Amino acid sequence: MLGDGFLRRRRWLTHWLVVALLMAVLLVLAGCKKDPRTGMPMRFKKCAPVTYTSSALYGMCGLIKDAPDTASFKLITGCGPLEPEPVELEFLCEDVKQRVAEAPVYTAAEIADLYADKTRLSYGPRHGNQVEYTGPGGKAILWYPGQDQVVVGEWKVPEGKYVCFHYPSIAVDRIVGGLSDRWACHIIEDAIAGSDALDGDVFDLNKAYWVPYGLNRHPRTSVDEVKRKIKKFKQF
Repeated sequence: MLGDGFLRRRRWLTHWLVVALLMAVLLVLAGCKKDPRTGMPMRFKKCAPVTYTSSALYGMCGLIKDAPDTASFKLITGCGPLEPEPVELEFLCEDVKQRVAEAPVYTAAEIADLYADKTRLSYGPRHGNQVEYTGPGGKAILWYPGQDQVVVGEWKVPEGKYVCFHYPSIAVDRIVGGLSDRWACHIIEDAIAGSDALDGDVFDLNKAYWVPYGLNRHPRTSVDEVKRKIKKFKQF
């Protein structure tokens, strides 16, 4: 004969199983909410729509003819399918094509003035602080946050509208999820916005194997702060 204690425990367990089942049903129903932009269903009620990197969109929309191996990796800031549905891709491509059409075309002289033998400090929500030296011959040297070695790659400007960077697969292994082993392209106007450009290889990255010091991803740093820290580390 079962005791009262056993029966109470069974009723308690049954109660919480029912609660868990109801919560699971509510989560599934919440997934029926649609993205107001495209009408596509979203997985969770409070999730933002998926955001794809601009480089992924240029590749998916076939916009860069001189760099067909454009990066296809995505920046996921919401929840939903990793690949856009056809109706969503059409919506996204329409938007990015208009942005590209409005972007200015730079001459060879203007491109050289922007990137040949330049050091650029930039900041973004995904990668954080980055320092990049672009040589006149198409060589790129990246000082990436949290890494102890510089990353050597390439840069080019197809069609006078985009600046594209490529880093080898070894960088992908070392910087997990940070870089893609494909050309990553950005509209020049977007790439230089909010970044600080300096003439020459200011931090001697082209001659270095090790980074000057471990660059923090966040918060945003400045050229003066970077110079101050390099000077401090050289004293040791």
